[in-house]
This record gives sequence, C-alpha cells and structure tokens, in this order.
Amino acid sequence: MVVLFHATGMVKAMPSVFRYAFAWGYCGVDFFFVLSGFILLYVHYGQIGHPEKLRSYFGKRFSRIFPAYWSVLAFVVPTCLLVGGMASPEKKHIGYIAASFFLLPQWDPFLGVAWSLSCEIFFYLIFALLILNRKIFGVAAALWLVLIATNLVHPLGAPLDFLCQARVMEFLAGMCIAWVIRRGFRFATRGGLALIVAGVGVCLVAGCTQIARSLGGNVYPLWFGLAAVLIISSLVSLELHGVVSAGRVWLLLGDASYSIYLVHYPSLLVMFKLLPSHTPLQGNWLLGIIAAVLAGVVFHLLIEKRVCELARSFVERKPAVQQPPRLAEASAQALA
Repeated sequence: MVVLFHATGMVKAMPSVFRYAFAWGYCGVDFFFVLSGFILLYVHYGQIGHPEKLRSYFGKRFSRIFPAYWSVLAFVVPTCLLVGGMASPEKKHIGYIAASFFLLPQWDPFLGVAWSLSCEIFFYLIFALLILNRKIFGVAAALWLVLIATNLVHPLGAPLDFLCQARVMEFLAGMCIAWVIRRGFRFATRGGLALIVAGVGVCLVAGCTQIARSLGGNVYPLWFGLAAVLIISSLVSLELHGVVSAGRVWLLLGDASYSIYLVHYPSLLVMFKLLPSHTPLQGNWLLGIIAAVLAGVVFHLLIEKRVCELARSFVERKPAVQQPPRLAEASAQALA
C-alpha cells in the first residue's frame, strides 16, 4: 500500500481515479505499527520479567533494523550529496545526517520513510521495560498514554510531539492482540473470516471517503489501526486453527517487506527518471511499482539477509524463541 501511495504521488499527471484510489495508501504504516507490537510481545513473551534477557533482546532488535537501513543510507546519502537538487541544503548538515543515521526522532529524515523506524526504535525501548519489570512498564505505558492524550489537546514540543502522536497507540494495540492470543484466545473460523471482511471494509470506507480525516481529526490513523487489529488478530486465529496458510511467494514478499519499504522510494525516483516520457502514464506507474518491489526483493536476498546474519554473529546466541504465525506476519508486512 505504501509503495502504491508513493508511486501515485510521484506521477503527477495520473488520472484522478488512480490518485483517489491510492491516496490512503499510508495506512500501510498503521498495519506496520500494530504488527510490530504483536510480533514483539508474541516472540518475547517468555522473556517478560527476565532482565537478564535484555542483552539478547537488544542484540536481536539492533540486527533487525540497523544493518539493512545503514546499507541503504550508504547509497542514498552520497548520491544526494553529490548530485545537485537531490537534497535540500539543511539535509546536508552533518547533524541532520547523524540524526538520520541513528534514527533519532524527526519527521523528515534523510531517507523519508525512516520516520516510522524512529518510532519503531522507541517501541523497542518501551518494550524493553516490560522485559525489565512489568510494573515499570505499566507506569511508563500509562505516562505515555497521558502524554499522547495531552498532545492531542495541546501539541507538545519536539521530540514529544513525534513520540506521542496518536498513531503510536497502535503499537500497544498490537501487544494486546499478542497477549490474548498467547493466553489461548482464538476467533472461531467463521468469526475470523467475518472480522477480516469487516477490517477490510473499515479500511476501504475510511480511505475512499476520507471519513477518517473528516471525523477523526488528529486521531484519523486509528481508523486504519482498528482495521489492522481486526485483520491481524483474525489472520493469526485462522492460521493457528490450520484453516489458512501462506504460499511461498506471499512469504517471500513478507520476508522482503522491510527491504521493499527501505528501497522502494529511491527506486521509484530512479525509475520515473529513466522511463521514457512518451510511455502512457499508467504504464510507467505500473513499471515503477514492479521495479521497486523487485529491487526490494533483490536487496533482501543479496544484502539484507547477509548484513543481518553478520550483525547477529556478534550477538550471543540463545535458544530460539517461538516465532509468530507466518501468515499474519507476511500478510500485514506486505501491506506496509
């Protein structure tokens, strides 16, 4: 969805039907936030209240995010600095580049999509408190919710306005899904299918009519968060019931989704500069999307997997923790 959203925005003269249909593709980020909360608690459920697991936890989280991200920055930053017009003057400041490098909170990092990764790093830090001590996490989560509510009424200054945006509550919603699933709750097959349909319906209605913006004000992303909760919890239940499973292609796209997310924007920029202007706009749009997805898959297979393995080699190996259901992970990540 995010790829479609950015591709449609880059092709300025696209027919309005395309622009309207994919104008709400940013909802992929909401699925990403709900999924992040779900996976963190589902995978690390057994480590809650065990502070001795923090070293392993941080090592795994570091190797998941930074090696692939830095690999993309290693290409993007020099290109933007050397090619005229690729970066605004303020982005060429060393402090700005350093903040982007370490994913410090900022709305417009050097690699645009990395703002959501800054949120992800903050999620990791909050979740670490749960591994350290449940009570400390409870106090921190309560304070966080108070700050989010305050930010809605009276915008806070940076970086709290970034870390306390309404959308980050979706992370806690994902954790709630994992908690009830781990406690043995499952939707019945019919109920799960019905809730998937309901989730898709909420997403379509909110996006196509922009009802989320007109009725939700500052909390409009939570309409998409609700859709993500319904879809992800239902998919997990159906997979655990053995009703559905993901195919190899879908799993590959899910595994490569982080790489696709990282490289799709620069890939689209390059493709739309290279494609001939006389090609029909819809053709360029489709070719750009295909190229961006393929670039992400190739990056995943050739670079992301290798740099992540290299990073993990420096992390003390521990017994494997339970992996999240693959269908839910692949399906929701592909949306993001």
